[in-house]
Amino acid sequence: MLGKLLSVLRQFKRYKLSDVERDLFKEIKQFWESEEDRSGRRQNTHTAIRVIVEGFVECPASIMDKARMAKAVQEVTGEEAIVLVRGMKESASRVIPFYRAFGINHFVLWWRNYLNPFVVIPAAWLAFKLIRSVRSGEKLVEYRFKGIHVGDLMYDTLIRFRPNSYTVDKLEFRKHYRLLLRAFYIFIINERVIKKYQPNWLITSHNVYAEFGLLARQMNNRVNASILLKDIDVYKFYGPETKIKEHFLKVKESDLERVINDDDFYEEALKYLEERFSGKVDQIDVINAYRDKKEYSFEDLKKLYPDLNSSYKNVFVMSHAFSDAPHVGEGLLFKDYYQFLLETLICLNSVSNINCFVKPHPSSYMWGERGGVEQIVEEYSLNNVRILPSDLNTNCIKELADCVVTGQGTAGLEFSCFGIPAITAGKGYYSGFGIALEPRLKEEYFELLENASHLPPLNTLAKKKAVCMLYYISKNKYHSDVLPKKHIFPGDDLGSVYINRISEIKGSLDTGCLIRDVFYSRVVDDILSLANKR
Repeated sequence: MLGKLLSVLRQFKRYKLSDVERDLFKEIKQFWESEEDRSGRRQNTHTAIRVIVEGFVECPASIMDKARMAKAVQEVTGEEAIVLVRGMKESASRVIPFYRAFGINHFVLWWRNYLNPFVVIPAAWLAFKLIRSVRSGEKLVEYRFKGIHVGDLMYDTLIRFRPNSYTVDKLEFRKHYRLLLRAFYIFIINERVIKKYQPNWLITSHNVYAEFGLLARQMNNRVNASILLKDIDVYKFYGPETKIKEHFLKVKESDLERVINDDDFYEEALKYLEERFSGKVDQIDVINAYRDKKEYSFEDLKKLYPDLNSSYKNVFVMSHAFSDAPHVGEGLLFKDYYQFLLETLICLNSVSNINCFVKPHPSSYMWGERGGVEQIVEEYSLNNVRILPSDLNTNCIKELADCVVTGQGTAGLEFSCFGIPAITAGKGYYSGFGIALEPRLKEEYFELLENASHLPPLNTLAKKKAVCMLYYISKNKYHSDVLPKKHIFPGDDLGSVYINRISEIKGSLDTGCLIRDVFYSRVVDDILSLANKR
């Protein structure tokens, strides 16, 4: 309670810039002023505000990316941006001076609306009514409000922000009311912002959970806005023709067809595949899965589980981080990743002619998750399911597996590269390309599980598609040299590293790294391409 009180009081205390912040912001400001002088395009104070910037993620790299995207929109269209920021007072915000350095001078102080009875009272009533009318988690996932599908975002918010709450069977006032009230509060404020500014563009770091995803769907539904998303290194442009629920990693079919027919690209893709499975790719899930881990043979696993049968086919179930936005993308057969894993393991436990293994997600600790997989196996007495050792190198699975099962995770794409059939329970970013087995109904899914030992290896074309897609996605990421080398991930303490990251950006600029770089040019090209179609 004391911690929350101090947090509230900090919203009224003036934020004092450090010397390195002042130096960085001064340099950024001078850069953009010189750019405008060079181009003869001085900012017009009467230009319409048509760009909404999500400013809730406050890590310096995200601010740099979102501010640069806003400048790219302004360069092409002349339209200015307004940033939605947490807080009660501008003087208490550490991010507002950052955006001002880019010449972005309009802000909505989000938390001020907590004092607005015309927002809070309707939100409180709607949350109360929702709990009374929508009793179950399954019904919440399907819930629509004012013509927009919002229930999946609300559901993911409930399991993300209630520690170790991996699934929702029944909505409860004590557990869920506060988060549902907050979701409706966000929805109502979004409606007001959209009505006032009639924006053409949204710039955001995420399109999942209520805090981020609602705004994207509302702007898509109300004003058909285009969305520029930059989630760490992943950039996605959602134009008018892109489905709003499309996974941010999904590639265009025409792009995949082009690279599949490029022999040089395919050779590069094979090299990348080898590097990835050797743990040489600097990506957090790859590091956690493949680097500094132990290779296990079937004989090694048999020492741990003597009842394994070498004549049976090996089925590997790859768990997800349960609270990591299970409804990202265009559909999941289950209400969440926990239910996917539970029902999958129960089904496979009863299949007699397989060796069934389950692997906890290597990065689940970042979401504060510990022991969820072990709990399922123990609580439901799944004696035919073997939990893989925590130090097992995921690389060795390609030598052991005859089939891989995942909700919609990258493992389904990775092991398809080696011809291992993957059964998926959702429409992930590689769905619809003829790579994985994608049942449309639960009944079809369970039938595939029961016949997992009879699935043939993938054909040459499917393997090639998987290899090329995995590599194409890796190349379609942008980490500007000007940004800090390391990302800030869930579970990291932003406060303790914020100034260090600011110092890294300042150092990068001092060594000649560019603000207008390849990423900036890519954003400009996307905006120009859309403008030319209109």
